[in-house]
Amino acid sequence: MMTQIQNQAAARRQPENPVRPLHPDGRRPVNIGLRTVKSVIAVGLCCLASFWAGVSPFYAAIAAMMVMQQTHGDTRKNAKTRTLGTFVGGSFSLIILYLDRGFLLENRLIHYAIVTLFTIPIVLFTLMIRRPNISYFSCVVFFSITLAHYQDENPFYFVVYRVLLTLFGIFIALLLNGTWLPRHRNKDHLFVLGDQAVWVLQNHKREQIRLDRLREEGCQVTYQTDWTPAAFAALWPALPLKLPFLALNGAVLFDPARQMVLDAIPFDPAAGAALQHKLSLALAQKQLTGYFAVLLSRRDLYLCYWGEPTAGSRYLISLIKRSPLHHSLLYQPDLCGYEVLSYLLILPSASITGVVKQLLPAQVMTRQTPLELAGQPDLSLCTITSPQTLGGAALAASRQLRQSCQVETAEWLLGESQAAGTGFAAIKPLNSTGPAGISVHTIPDQLTAQDGKQLLKYMEQRFHARIKHTDPSMVKT
Repeated sequence: MMTQIQNQAAARRQPENPVRPLHPDGRRPVNIGLRTVKSVIAVGLCCLASFWAGVSPFYAAIAAMMVMQQTHGDTRKNAKTRTLGTFVGGSFSLIILYLDRGFLLENRLIHYAIVTLFTIPIVLFTLMIRRPNISYFSCVVFFSITLAHYQDENPFYFVVYRVLLTLFGIFIALLLNGTWLPRHRNKDHLFVLGDQAVWVLQNHKREQIRLDRLREEGCQVTYQTDWTPAAFAALWPALPLKLPFLALNGAVLFDPARQMVLDAIPFDPAAGAALQHKLSLALAQKQLTGYFAVLLSRRDLYLCYWGEPTAGSRYLISLIKRSPLHHSLLYQPDLCGYEVLSYLLILPSASITGVVKQLLPAQVMTRQTPLELAGQPDLSLCTITSPQTLGGAALAASRQLRQSCQVETAEWLLGESQAAGTGFAAIKPLNSTGPAGISVHTIPDQLTAQDGKQLLKYMEQRFHARIKHTDPSMVKT
């Protein structure tokens, strides 16, 4: 098989932030989003319920507005913070009220001094329970009771009234943000996003929020990357990695929940030894500054490096060290007892093609990915894997990925250079036990925010079954 080199260095450019069109008079258009609509409905419901109960809707409406976020996950986090803060502030305010009633503190200055000093134990308590983010809400509730209503005829009633109204507003916000329209959802269909799709969706806030909403509705999304699993997790720390995903250009299927390899396609021992010998010889002859090897032992991954430390090698090692996923780092180990999954080269983008052609045999799969490294803009990562990986098609056809994710069908959305030359055309011969249930679509390599919107629109339509059959024209522009 001929060497497969898909050069992404020129393709993966930083897309400019799209400029929203102006009205003829020079004003920017204002869009009313779903969060605004839900906030208005939440405030209306709080006011209506308070009218029936004969109380003021002030605290319920404020709580609903503060808790309401763009996604249900963020709303739950805010609700938890607000609820804990309300209980902490209300509990400390009861202590102040008992002190006032017990010692008959009628001097305002003494009362204000006690309230001021009590700010310290409130903050310390939030730190002690490891919830520093609730200190603000705790103090707001504490001050609203002890400074504004401590002279009420029955301030203890106000504490209960304040807490209950706040909890009611939080409940309304959670109810509205967790309510989905009664639409059909294809929860047995898996979307597999390539590096380019991940890059554009994670670098644009609106698209990231829409993708999070899809996940909350039950959409199954996973990834195929050229990086190691740990490096991929470190590159995108905000990306929820819950399902198994393909890494190292399809050489390994990794389960982030259990931190283990589910399936892998290593080099043939003889071919791996020959390639190791060539790379070691090139390193001795100063043709390479260094190279990595990704090794497999049982179900654990190991990363080792031969050569002099460079900016690229330090960058990759730093990704591994700060990653939430675990790879062990080995330094110039004996490869006996390990299976070689991949070799990684970090070289200047201009020279990597010539070096790869000169050093590597034709019977390998290679992928080139640019490094976004400050001060070194021309470096690229070259991932070298066994030809049996077929660019991820072999593990896709093995059904292991779909069984692990508990889906029936899977759909790959890969960049043009990532999909070109891979082995997905050989899926049917590989999967002779039945229909593959796999489709592959290509998306532009030079993605912008507008392309990301179109990609998400297609995923939403497929997820809600508005399209009965996959249509590549919906993806490729």
